[in-house]
Amino acid sequence: MSETHPPDGGDEPNEPVGDKLDKAVRRHRQRRKYWQEVGERSLAENLALIGSVGWLVVIPILLGIYLGRWIDQWAHTGIFWTATFTLLGACVGSYLGWRRIQHERQPPAGGPPDSSDDAGQEA
Repeated sequence: MSETHPPDGGDEPNEPVGDKLDKAVRRHRQRRKYWQEVGERSLAENLALIGSVGWLVVIPILLGIYLGRWIDQWAHTGIFWTATFTLLGACVGSYLGWRRIQHERQPPAGGPPDSSDDAGQEA
């Protein structure tokens, strides 16, 4: 009798431990082989990614500050709308940055098989 995992939302219910381990080992080997064939991104590509994520976070925050200040001056409401739109800009910017990083994690066409189905579940 093989051990099974209780359903936790991430795995199939009652999936045998051995099957899960086999999948993980196979996925690790495929990723390692892909990395050895393709290699890492260059320093310039990594710096470009950092810059683009930075701008994706900062621009919505600055737009929120600008819009909030304009509404506060028009409505004479102190800093209520500035704070509101700054927080909203931070949320939007964080989401855009997260999406950009997730997009970078997707393998290019011909990448390692079985790696995109668990891109958001890695530790």
